Amino acid sequence: MSTCISDDRLYESRLTRVERQLDTLSKKVEDISPKLCNEYMKQCVGTEEQLETKSTEAKDLRSELLSLKKQLQQEKADRQDKVEQLETKSTEAKGLRSELQFLKKQLQQQKADSQEKVAGLTMTIQGLDEDKRKLREVILGNALRHEVSDDEIRQRFVNIRQQIQAIVNSPAYDKTRDFTSDDAEDDFDISWYQEYNSYSLRDRVFVMRSAIYEIIRHCILSGDAFGLAAAGCVSPLECNQEAELDQSLCDFEDLLRTRKGAVV
Repeated sequence: MSTCISDDRLYESRLTRVERQLDTLSKKVEDISPKLCNEYMKQCVGTEEQLETKSTEAKDLRSELLSLKKQLQQEKADRQDKVEQLETKSTEAKGLRSELQFLKKQLQQQKADSQEKVAGLTMTIQGLDEDKRKLREVILGNALRHEVSDDEIRQRFVNIRQQIQAIVNSPAYDKTRDFTSDDAEDDFDISWYQEYNSYSLRDRVFVMRSAIYEIIRHCILSGDAFGLAAAGCVSPLECNQEAELDQSLCDFEDLLRTRKGAVV
């Protein structure tokens, strides 16, 4: 009996100690819990801030990556455009080379044609010179005493020019005088005289030279003549015969000119 009571007391004593220890631990735990919570909260806040920072950095990295991706795509498109431009320019260059070769061949052909034309014209000129020589031989004959050189012909025209200048510059003609309508025979003369009166003295000299040249061309140089009719005839019959012979020679000369010296 006493043993049982002793055991009960021992058990109660142990239980009491355990409860006390539990209370002590509970108090300690209660004291530790706020600290742990605060520390945990601080850690959570720090971790959250780090997460936000990392998230922001990740977002910035994604934006930068997207920007780089777009930049790479743009550079790729630009390179593709440059490649297409280079291909286009290469095609154009090939076309230009082909066109240049074609133009070169065309110029070579034109050069050959021009050389051929020059050769043909040279032969034509030589033939015309030969026809001219034959025509001169036919007209003048083989007698050297009848041959008139080109220098002599030029000298005669120079003499004509000098004689015309002498006539125009002669003081016998008053170039300061103006014509009136009474001097005119028709409307053409009136118009010409009015135009002449408007000229200066220097220009009137040129007008007179031009008029004399025109008279010589119209009356002498424009027609074929052998001078037989002006040789001086004794009777009218002789004058008519010389005029007819002069006209016949003119017709014959015109025929030779038309046929280039060929009589048959």
